[in-house]
Amino acid sequence: MGSNADHDLWGQVLALETRYGDRASAIIADRIQALRARGEDREDEFWSQVADCLNDLHSIRYFGGRRAADPSSPASTGPAAMGAAAARP
Repeated sequence: MGSNADHDLWGQVLALETRYGDRASAIIADRIQALRARGEDREDEFWSQVADCLNDLHSIRYFGGRRAADPSSPASTGPAAMGAAAARP
């Protein structure tokens, strides 16, 4: 796969992430299911690769399996997460 194809994959990932946010994975999964039902193998393969790239993006953004904005995450609370200025009285 050449760099143009990779660029198209990541372009789709970023566009879907921007438009649908957390729903992007479900949107892609629905699209893949519909393509498989119609027997569109080539398109199904492309969107499966897009889904893989989205998973890669999420694993980079949310290293350790937790989202930075997750209030239940110990890393998102306390003075260290808020910065040194927030820790001062």
